[in-house]
Amino acid sequence: MFFGTTAWFTTFMDMLNTDSDYAKAAVKYEGTLTIVAEIKGLPRPICIWCDPYHGKIRDWTFINDPSDRPADYILTAGYDVWKAVCQGRQDVMKGIMAGRIKVKGKMMQLLKQTRPALALVKVMLKVPTEFPDDAFYRGN
Repeated sequence: MFFGTTAWFTTFMDMLNTDSDYAKAAVKYEGTLTIVAEIKGLPRPICIWCDPYHGKIRDWTFINDPSDRPADYILTAGYDVWKAVCQGRQDVMKGIMAGRIKVKGKMMQLLKQTRPALALVKVMLKVPTEFPDDAFYRGN
């Protein structure tokens, strides 16, 4: 499945909602998120809004722009950064602290969510993921 597609996000959200480690780590987490992946050459970024609540994702949807649906936190980064996160090469919290992932929202509250973030990425690493640029370079 290609990163950024409906099939990829559906699989990821379904896996999160059935992962007991994520449920335990995020049991106290509340706060909507918008994830923005800026991709050079596309007219607009990929934006996904989601509502994680006490260890489950209650709702999620693609949006055209972060302003389309209010979120407690907006995390924005380039495609290459999100690709590195999906591959386990970029820690989300370290990416935030280094400025590779931009945050709108209460930064200090978000930084306290290390356990849920690590559990989320652990699940993400299990999603069978292909990246369009890798497929292009392989000649697929």
